[in-house]
Amino acid sequence: NTKEMFIELEKIAPVHMSHIRDFKDALDIIALYGDLFAVEKKASSIIERIQNKYAAFCEFIADEPQLKVVYFIWKTPWMVAANETFINAMLDLNNFENSFGHLKRYPEIQLEAINDTTDVIMLSSEPFPFKEQHILALEQKYPSIKVLLVNGEYFSWYGSRLEKAFDYFKTLRQSL
Repeated sequence: NTKEMFIELEKIAPVHMSHIRDFKDALDIIALYGDLFAVEKKASSIIERIQNKYAAFCEFIADEPQLKVVYFIWKTPWMVAANETFINAMLDLNNFENSFGHLKRYPEIQLEAINDTTDVIMLSSEPFPFKEQHILALEQKYPSIKVLLVNGEYFSWYGSRLEKAFDYFKTLRQSL
C-alpha cells in the first residue's frame, strides 16, 4: 500500500494502518481492535487464550535445540523473510535462527547464498504457493538440508489465529 492509496481511501472512510513486528505487537493490536469495535471482553478473552498457549509452548521449546533456517516467501525472484518482520519474530519464538536475520524485511536472495550451516529450508504456503515440486528441486540442490512446506498463516498472520499457531509450532518442531 502506498501513501497515495491511504490518502485517497481517507477521503471515503477512516483508515487504520498497522505494522506488526512481534508477538507483543500482535497482542496489542487485538486489544486495540477490541477497544475500537467495543468488544473489549472478547478481545481480552482471545488474548488470554493466546497467552496460555504461548506459555505452554515456551515450556516445550525451552528444551529444543536452536536450528538455523531459511524461510522463503516467494520464488522468481527468490525472496525470504528477514529481520523486522512478524515472520522473523515467530521464527525466534520457535528457537529458529534466521539465516537472513541480518537483512531487513523481505529481500531477494540468490540460492547460492544458502550455506551448509543451514539446518532447514522452509517454504511458506503463502503468499507464493510453494508445492512438492519446489521441495524436490531444493532437496536435490541441498541434499544435507531438510526442506519442508510450512503453514505460512501461522508464521505471518497475527490476530486470533495465534491461538492455533502454537499447537502447529509444537507439531512442526516434533517433526524435525
